[in-house]
Amino acid sequence: MADWHFSNFSVSYCYQFMMMLQGRVPVRVRLFLIVNPPSWFGKIWKIMRPMLSDDFAKKVHVIQGSALPEFMEDGFESYLPDDMETGKVDADAIVSDFIAYRKFVEVKD
Repeated sequence: MADWHFSNFSVSYCYQFMMMLQGRVPVRVRLFLIVNPPSWFGKIWKIMRPMLSDDFAKKVHVIQGSALPEFMEDGFESYLPDDMETGKVDADAIVSDFIAYRKFVEVKD
């Protein structure tokens, strides 16, 4: 989140994002990690936290990157993008793959 700024957020964005994560769309979340948030994130979190159900809030953890091993299985670094401290996967390749996948899926619809 190092490149995120306070201006990247709005209450509407936070609300839509939290509703999506809590199952308002077809996705299942068992664990949600907010890793290395910027110093101003606490202000946003105060807005977002009340939007969460108590059950979902228990799944959310705000952590530093050094705490990732406490939440992940051994070898998790080989799945993280290389723009994270311990990540080993080419971030640009992940983005390109996602874009190609979305184009494929959207053409099928």
